Amino acid sequence: AVKTLEDGIMKHINDKKIEYNAINQNLAYNFYDMPTLVNSWLNNNSYREKLLGSQYDEFGAGNSREYYSLVFKDNK
Repeated sequence: AVKTLEDGIMKHINDKKIEYNAINQNLAYNFYDMPTLVNSWLNNNSYREKLLGSQYDEFGAGNSREYYSLVFKDNK
């Protein structure tokens, strides 16, 4: 059974047999708008590093109700 949003995202990635070398994600809950959400991520060292760093070469985003996710993938 899926226990957390993170588990659900990883289950989806594995069910779809998406290949990757490394994977990571930024998650958020209950933000009013996207600029506020992105600003929040940019003001957090860990989230900012994933957004602006060069470790990942592909990403995807999604939302479900009040939950937002940004998944980073390294194919190297």
